[in-house]
Amino acid sequence: GEECHIEVGAGVAIAALLRLASAENLGGIEVLTGVPGTVGGAIRMNAGTHLGDVSDCLVSLRVLRSDKQIEWVPAKEIGLRYRASTLQPDEIVLAARFRARKVEPGAVGIIIREVKERRRQTQPLQMPSGGSTFANAEEERAWKLLDQAGLRGFKEGGAWFSEMHPNFLVQAGDATAQDMKTLIDIAKQRVLDQSGILLREEVSRLEPEGWVRKEQGTW
Repeated sequence: GEECHIEVGAGVAIAALLRLASAENLGGIEVLTGVPGTVGGAIRMNAGTHLGDVSDCLVSLRVLRSDKQIEWVPAKEIGLRYRASTLQPDEIVLAARFRARKVEPGAVGIIIREVKERRRQTQPLQMPSGGSTFANAEEERAWKLLDQAGLRGFKEGGAWFSEMHPNFLVQAGDATAQDMKTLIDIAKQRVLDQSGILLREEVSRLEPEGWVRKEQGTW
């Protein structure tokens, strides 16, 4: 169909963007169905699903630079790769333009419902969680590495790796941040011992001194 662009603020929820795409019969963005959080966060980590990711539909983004300059930047200039980008900690995404195309009425809604149903059957969406804990490794999917290391259902304090999907850290309301941190560290060590693969965290930790991502240095 006819190609167009959707411009949206970085604070808009991905779910709201998808509702707009469905209502206006705009295809292309449904690859983000099920991604939690906001547009800005999804861009920073190149979030996605089994259908695709931000890099498949992002055209450009408006960024507040560290020198307080604001500019529109082509998507190709922020190094989008699997669950990562080259955006710096002090660069703030303000808005984005996504590529879309006109499709038949109802077509986007059908895909969104199918993806949601697939997730409902395979992920513990009824439990509080931060989504996927680890990014997939080149050699194997993260959930399988965790499963092979015996971490499905493994518990620490009030948190545990979901029995339904071991890459989801879930809790019943009484878990602490330390419980989560301990589970992440145990999982990384066990998988490394079992398979020789060091898992990369897909979540970012907020430490007292600021953002920290162990594998890529301090933010």
